[in-house]
Amino acid sequence: MVNKIFLGLVVLGVPISVIGSLLHWPSVIMFIVYCLTIIALA
Repeated sequence: MVNKIFLGLVVLGVPISVIGSLLHWPSVIMFIVYCLTIIALA
């Protein structure tokens, strides 16, 4: 169950990170997305 949650965070976090960097989203939002993605990968 926990693995599915982390997998979901990675699957959602990576594309959102790429899209956010291309669209120049605010730094705070990108920081939160990066943190969640890194935690999910760890």
